[in-house]
Amino acid sequence: MSIARLIDKTVISPTLSYDYIIYQDGNLYFAFNTKTNQIDFVNIDAGTVIQQAINALPNGGKIFIKGGVYSISEAVISNVYVEIIGEGIDVTILKCAYTLANQSGFMFQLDGGGYVSDLTIDGNADGIPSPNNVHCIGCAASPPLFILERLKIKNASGALIYLNTGGNAIPSIGSQVVILKDLILQHHPTKGADTIASGWLDYAIFENIDANGNGYSPTGGAFLLDDAGANTKVVEKCRVYNYSSTANVPVINLNQYKQILRDNIFYLPNAAVCEIPLSNADLVIMENNYMEAGTPISLSITNITFKDLIIRGNNLVGHAPAGYGPNAIVIQNLTVNRGIVENNSVWGYSGTTLSSAGIAVLVPNVRVKNNPGWDTGNFKTSGLSISVGTGGAYGSASTITSPSGIITYPRIKITWGGTFGTGETVTVQITAVYSDGTTASITKSATATGSLWLTDDDVFALIAQGKDITQLQVSASSNLASTSVTVTVNAYGKA
Repeated sequence: MSIARLIDKTVISPTLSYDYIIYQDGNLYFAFNTKTNQIDFVNIDAGTVIQQAINALPNGGKIFIKGGVYSISEAVISNVYVEIIGEGIDVTILKCAYTLANQSGFMFQLDGGGYVSDLTIDGNADGIPSPNNVHCIGCAASPPLFILERLKIKNASGALIYLNTGGNAIPSIGSQVVILKDLILQHHPTKGADTIASGWLDYAIFENIDANGNGYSPTGGAFLLDDAGANTKVVEKCRVYNYSSTANVPVINLNQYKQILRDNIFYLPNAAVCEIPLSNADLVIMENNYMEAGTPISLSITNITFKDLIIRGNNLVGHAPAGYGPNAIVIQNLTVNRGIVENNSVWGYSGTTLSSAGIAVLVPNVRVKNNPGWDTGNFKTSGLSISVGTGGAYGSASTITSPSGIITYPRIKITWGGTFGTGETVTVQITAVYSDGTTASITKSATATGSLWLTDDDVFALIAQGKDITQLQVSASSNLASTSVTVTVNAYGKA
C-alpha cells in the first residue's frame, strides 16, 4: 500500500507544519515523517508510536493525530516541549488500555511542557483494575509552558489533569505558565481523584472549562481545582456541576498573590458545601459568579490578609435544612487595605423557603453596598456609652462605623447624664477618620446634664472634599480629677 493511499493530506491545512502525522490503518498505527516523506514507525500500540515520534524530536516538535480511536497501552512521556494536535473532540480519541496501569501513573506525562488540543482523552476507568490510578494527562515536573485547549478529558481512574508542579514562591522570569482553555472534563461517577490537581502554579489561566462530576462524590481535594497555590490565577467562564459530596470539599482554592474568579457557574445543590477558601493575597477579584450548594454558606473569608479585595455582581444561593438560618457571605477577622462588596444577590433556603440572606462584613476598609438582604444605605447606633477621662485627658475612644464602610452624612446626638461637680466641664470630641487616614475633629462641651444634636455647621466641619469618612471616633474628658458624669451618643445617617 502506497503512502499516498495511507495519508490523506487534504485534511491537513497547508499553512501548518507538522513533524509527524500519526494515523491508523487496520490494527496498526503509523508515524509518517513529513520532512522525509517516510513512515518511520509502525506498531500495534498507538502509545508506542507516539512515544517513538517524540523520541525522534530531541528539540521538540509538532505531532498531528488523525481521526480515529487510538488504544494507548504504553504511557507517553516527554521531556521536551511537544505539540500534539488532533482533528477534533470525539474525532481523535486516545483511550487508555488495560495494560497501561502497570506502566505509569499517566497516559500522557509531558514533563517538558507542551500544547495539546483538538482531541479526546478517555481514561477508561472501568477498564483499569483497582487500586491502580492513571492520570489522563499532566506532568511530574515544572515545565515552563503547559497548554491544554479544546479537549475532552473523561473517565480517569486517577486525576483528569494532574500537574505535579513545583513552581516558584515568588514570580520570576522563566516561571511556569499553565493555560487550560475550552475543556470538557467528565468525571467517572465512582472512580477517580481530583478533576484538576496541581502543586504550586506560577501563572495559571483556566478559561471556559465545563466540569461535569457525573454524581462523583469526592472526600477531599476540591471539585474543580485542588492546588497548593499560585502567584497569579485567573478562572473565567467555567461551569462546575453535578458533583455530590457530604464532606467539606471546596469548589476551588484561591491561595496567594493575585486571584481572579470571574463569570463562572458552580451549581452543586447536592454538595455539602460550595465554599471557596481564600488565603493571603495581594489581590482577589470575584465578579459575576453564580454559586449554589446544599449549605447555608457559599463564601467564607476569614482570618487572612488582603491588599485589595473585590466581590462584585455575584449571585449566591445557599441551602440549609429547616431550622438553620441561611447565610451566604461571611467576611470577618481580615486585614484589608482596600475592599469592596457590592451588587451581590445573596439568597438562602431554609427548608423549602427562599429568603434574602445576610452578608456579614465585619472588617474596616471594605465598602459594602447594593447587596439585597444587607441594608447598607443607612446606619444607626443607639446608646453608645463613652468613656470619660479626667484631669483634662480624654478617655478611650468609642468607634462608630456603618455596614457599608462609609459614612456620608452623620446625625449625632450627645447626652450628658449623671451628676456634675462644682465648676465641672465635660467635653466630647468627635473625630472623623477619612479613607486616606487623615482626621478632623470637633468638640462639644456641657456644664450640666442635657442633650444636643450636632448642627449642620458641625457636620460640615467633619466632611472633607474628595474623602470618605470610614469611621467616627468619640471620646470625652472632664476638667476635674474625678467625675460622676456619663456620656452617651446616638448616631444615624446615610452610609
